[in-house]
This record gives sequence, C-alpha cells and structure tokens, in this order.
Amino acid sequence: MEQHFQLCVLGSGAVGQTVAYGGRSAGLSVVVIETQAPGGTCPNRGCDAKKPFVNAAGLMYRANHLAAAGGGIAPTTLDWSAIAAFKKSFTDPVGDLTAADLRKAGVELIAGEPRFTGPGTVVVGEQTITADRFVIATGQMPRPLTVPGGELTVDSDAFLELDDLPQRVTFIGGGYVGMEFACAAAMAGRAVTVIATRDHVLAGFDPDIVATLEAALPDLGPHGVTVVPNRRVGAVSQGPEGLRVHANDDASTVVATADLVVNTTGRVASVDGLNLDAAGVAASPRGVAVDGHLRCPGNPHIWAGGDVADNGRPALIPTAVDDARVLAHNLFKAPSDADLQARPAKPHASVAFTLPAVSGVGLTEDEARAEHGDAVHVASGNFATKKFFRELAQPHVAWKMIFGPDRRLIGAHLAAEGSDEVINLLALTLGQVPEQSALYNATLTYPSVSAAVQTAFRKAAKGA
Repeated sequence: MEQHFQLCVLGSGAVGQTVAYGGRSAGLSVVVIETQAPGGTCPNRGCDAKKPFVNAAGLMYRANHLAAAGGGIAPTTLDWSAIAAFKKSFTDPVGDLTAADLRKAGVELIAGEPRFTGPGTVVVGEQTITADRFVIATGQMPRPLTVPGGELTVDSDAFLELDDLPQRVTFIGGGYVGMEFACAAAMAGRAVTVIATRDHVLAGFDPDIVATLEAALPDLGPHGVTVVPNRRVGAVSQGPEGLRVHANDDASTVVATADLVVNTTGRVASVDGLNLDAAGVAASPRGVAVDGHLRCPGNPHIWAGGDVADNGRPALIPTAVDDARVLAHNLFKAPSDADLQARPAKPHASVAFTLPAVSGVGLTEDEARAEHGDAVHVASGNFATKKFFRELAQPHVAWKMIFGPDRRLIGAHLAAEGSDEVINLLALTLGQVPEQSALYNATLTYPSVSAAVQTAFRKAAKGA
C-alpha cells in the first residue's frame, strides 16, 4: 500500500510532536512514524523517567546531612523498588496518551521502522510513504558497548526499567547519565563504582565545580561512590564472585566486580536502518548533517532537529525545544529561503542532577582563557561557610563566575542544592554588563539560594 502526505515526521519526541502539530495547524496532511513508544526519549526513558529516582535521592541526601548536623530530623532510607513502581505510574501511560493526542489532531501514526528507498520515499513494513517534506527527529540511543562480554551489561534504557537493584553496581562512563544514576544508587545503599575515561567525571563542566561534586561522592550513602579514573574497559566477564570489568590495556586487571554493570558510555544518533544514503542525506554517529536552518544539505526536502541532528549543540531537551521552534517557523511560516530562521546562538544552561547538582552556562574558565587570555576576570567561592547553607546542612557547595574583557558575564557555574533552578537566572544574565542586568538590580526573596547567588554575582562583578 502506498500513501502520500505533505509532511512525514520520523519520531514523536519533543521535535517530532511540535512539527507534527504545526503541520496540522497549517492544514497539511501529516504522518508520524515511530519505532518505539510514542512520546520520545525524555518522558519514556530519559530525563523525565529518571526524575523520581534523583528526586528521592536528593531528598534523602538533604535529610541525612541535616540529621548529621543536629537539625532535628531522623536519617531516612530509600526504597528503589517503590520508586521504580512510582516511576512507571508516569512513564507507562505516555505512549498511549501521546498516540491519542496525535490522532485527535488528525495526525496519522504508524508504528514501525522506516527506511528510505529514495529522496522522497520511505518504507515501513508493507507500507510505502511518499511525502513533500520529511523531518528526521529520531533522537539518540545508548552507545553500544562493543567489547567482549558487552552483552552482559545493561544500558540506561534497561536500567530505568529494573524493578530493583542488586547490592553492587558499576557504571561504565562518568558523564551525565552515569553520574546521576550512580549518586541515586549510592543513596539507595548500593556499593557503586564509576569507571571514567578521564581524570575527572562530567567532562564539559568546569573542573573546579566538578571537584566539589567529587569531594561529596565518598559520603553518599553507606558505601559512597568510588570513581576509577583514566580507565577504559576492554571486556566484561562472568566470574564466580560476580561480573568482572577488565581494563582494556591489561585483560588480567579487573577494574571492578559487580552484580550489575551499566553501560553509560554515551549516546549516538538513532540513524541505523534509516538508509539515509538513498535519500541523499549524510550522517555520522554524531547525527544527521544539517545547515544552520536545520535543513539537510544533500536533500532540501529533508530537515532534522533535536538529538539526532549534528548541530554542534548538546543533545538536551532545551536544544530540542529550540530546534522545534526553528523547524516550525521554517517549514510553515517562512515564505522563502530568505525568511528562514537559524538556530539561536546563545548557549543553554546544563545540569547534572547529581548530589550536589552541578550546573553551568557559557564558557568554563579554561575555555574563557583560551579565547580571551588574561583579559578575563574569574571569581569563585565556597558557599559552605555561609550561614544560609550551613542551616541547610550543605557541606559541598561552590560557585564560579567568569567575565569577559568587556565586563559582560560569559560563564557561570554552580554546585549546590537548587543550582538546577538558579542557573537559569544566570543563563538569562549571560552576555550582560552586571550593573545593567535584572539579576544585579532585583530584590529577591530572602533567605534563598537565588539571593545567595545574587550576592555572589554582585561581589564578583565589582572585580570585573
């Protein structure tokens, strides 16, 4: 059977849904093809799905520190199996609800794996779909662990589906996903090891702020988090004492022994099986090649956005939201190429929901000095000595702010409870002269994390 649509969208996450609904609002016939549960990564098996775990771990982290400080609260525990059931109460309905909403809007929804057979044709099972325009929004997938015994590990998608955790858990990879899960598992009483390929975890965040997190790791839960730095994994094997993780430079060296090994080595673009060559579209593990308007150079009728697009920006929901807006404008509102919008240049804030949370926006100190040399002003401090944070019993809190040669804020970095929220204030202030910014001049609630950051910002700005 062959059908023709004016718009064909591959994927039903944040980008796919926005474009599909935008197409229907513009009066187009729209089909969405989805290989997994509708809704995309975030609500099904990503940032939303992890939130119950990191939220519970964060509450326990705060409560136990307060108890140890004599704050009048009893230490608490964390039940992973109960959180897993709670999580599923949110994730299980996502697919059906998303499908119902799309169909209610008049979007045709097809389940299956699409494959391009030409520049304007895809095949899904026995169905052939032709379209005037295509949007590739298939997201990313966990990077396969291609070492002997890699099949003995689980990836982040499978980890979030576990009903409970065994006692010993090892994470291969010290990025966002590995560190967030590691902190939560440690607070749940598991013995946790993280194998990192670099000197420090969370590459991409400011090293001094990451050091604040690393100082907190040994005290998370009864066992802490053990980080094994500068190691690459060469194999995973089953031994009598459990799963053994071997170093890649010496198979006899067992880096860690665990009951569960989780592959958190990163994510790659979900393009396998799409046969993009047939459509004239270039792609790599980083994603689908796009221009500044999110159109594929090899085929002007195909566009891509979100995690699957190789657009030089972090594969995060804020990037996907930006891409969705740009695509909706360019596909449905731009009358000519001269009216096409480009992706916003201003960077988004990033957050690792670790314990404490680590956040940042703009340039790190190393990046700023590489770009501006000694013309930058860097101010930093330890919030742990401040009365407000001592009242919260937060022993690991720090900040750093970076100003460019023209005194404008070009980077801000935090490690603290609430930094996942407050970093947004600093993101809005990025690129502004401090004294002219709303953050500098606002009257904020007190005492609060945002007021503490405002005080630090004002003091830092005086030296810029």
